[in-house]
Amino acid sequence: MDANCTWIQEAVYPIRQMLPFFIVFLPFIILYYIAKIALFFPHARCLLFISKTFQFPINLILARARNGTIGRGNEIPWQIAGELAYFKRTTMGHPVIMGRKTWESIAARTGGALPGRRNIVVSRNANQVAPGAEVAASLDAAFNLAGEVSEVFVLGGAEVFALALPRATRAFVTEIDRDYDGDAVMPALDSAQWHETQRRAGATDRGQPPHAFVIYERRG
Repeated sequence: MDANCTWIQEAVYPIRQMLPFFIVFLPFIILYYIAKIALFFPHARCLLFISKTFQFPINLILARARNGTIGRGNEIPWQIAGELAYFKRTTMGHPVIMGRKTWESIAARTGGALPGRRNIVVSRNANQVAPGAEVAASLDAAFNLAGEVSEVFVLGGAEVFALALPRATRAFVTEIDRDYDGDAVMPALDSAQWHETQRRAGATDRGQPPHAFVIYERRG
């Protein structure tokens, strides 16, 4: 046999011996480094097509009239003195996720983002501007932006509530015992899937409609 061929065979032999090892372990090595990249660069998750399983509880928080109305003309069609205080106390310190219209309504009333909370706006508009808030192209992207937190609150509107509902574990609902005209509606929670865990009647002085602050949790 030619000496050059013998040298080549001897050089290739260790590689051939190691080939099964690489075939078995290479996918795990690749996944390890992908996970490290995703850990240190959270925004790279989308580029790497990593589907994240959200571990934190997802809460809905809303006020709903007896006929299902939650808004009219991007405004709240009632005035309840204790509702804003309840909303602030419940969401303070947690990420809040909302659609574009809800963001615009909040920004118009408060002059910007809700203080003391990480504001995340869901918008398909790549040029969406939300001073003091972060913008996500989808609800999943918003959950990714929230990162490792104890819980998040979804503020609406109706479309965002519908997207979040299947994954929500709790709902904080101000139930108003009066009908209101509106163009944004939230159906009642399905009693087969949700059960009431807490109810506190709100004050009805100063002409406020009868209402209660109710917490629902998903069954099972």
